[in-house]
Amino acid sequence: MTESKRLITIFNDVIQVCHAARQGYDSAAAHVESPDLQKRLTTFAAQRAKFITELEQTVVALGGKPHNGDNLLARLHRGWMDIKAARTQHGDDGVLAECERGEQYAMQHYMDAMAANLPDSQHYQLLAQYKQVKAAYTDLHTLRKSLEKMPG
Repeated sequence: MTESKRLITIFNDVIQVCHAARQGYDSAAAHVESPDLQKRLTTFAAQRAKFITELEQTVVALGGKPHNGDNLLARLHRGWMDIKAARTQHGDDGVLAECERGEQYAMQHYMDAMAANLPDSQHYQLLAQYKQVKAAYTDLHTLRKSLEKMPG
């Protein structure tokens, strides 16, 4: 496998994860009661759409064709967001817990990609996105913990 093809494969894997996360956040936003939480989840979905665009540009620059997100990995990853069940069983905090799990999955994919001996510019591109994914995870975790402490 050529270096270019190896890099395209790595970036397309991350693109797939971002597609699944964007879809998961859209679904989560549609199933929470809190308007503030809905807005935050919609913001995370938009962030993932931006990540996808950036990653697709890298794949094209490498001479590849970006994945459109409609594949087995994306379908499997959407399993991280069984929103209706989480909402029914645990309310908004259950939805947040599912989102947290999805972010853990995404963070692992970013770490695996960054560990793949990338050129500096591509490593830093993924690192910048990883930091934002990690910040989203921390935000979701903090929100969920605060909801757990609320009476009622």
